[in-house]
Amino acid sequence: MDEFEIGKASYVMILVWTSIAWQVFVIGAVGLIFEDAWKVIAIVVALWGFVSYAYQHYLDDRRTSETVDPNASEAPKESVPLGRA
Repeated sequence: MDEFEIGKASYVMILVWTSIAWQVFVIGAVGLIFEDAWKVIAIVVALWGFVSYAYQHYLDDRRTSETVDPNASEAPKESVPLGRA
């Protein structure tokens, strides 16, 4: 402390504020660790919703492909305009 160029009071203030800053950092880091559980739950629920959405589209596409007659032609039939035969 005697060899600190700015003075003894500045040395003590730097130590005090550094310790306070570290305490705030540690409390914040621990708080984020406990909040990570909510983030993980939110990610799992979001992924579950996305997979359910994609699976439902898969089922809908599968049902429509089963109901379409594979022997039917895809091209529309020619139609005759009304009034002209």
